[in-house]
Amino acid sequence: MFSSMYVHSSRFGFKRQGDCTTLYILNLALIDLLFCLVCSLQVSVEEFSVERGWDLGKTACLLVVFVRWALGWMDFLALALIAFSR
Repeated sequence: MFSSMYVHSSRFGFKRQGDCTTLYILNLALIDLLFCLVCSLQVSVEEFSVERGWDLGKTACLLVVFVRWALGWMDFLALALIAFSR
């Protein structure tokens, strides 16, 4: 997703400086943002529910846990790619 934005960025007046490391860092920023959104959703549902538990059902609970783990691994792999490219 960010790679297509990076390729077309010259249309909008942005200078295309850098290399693939810039794409890795943008990808890492997006992953971190999504991780924060998913974690804040989980915490807000757990903290503001009536019984101090998960009110959205088992499927939503499993989905949130899966997305958190997947984003965690994506974050780890993005950091590894940045380290490897340098």
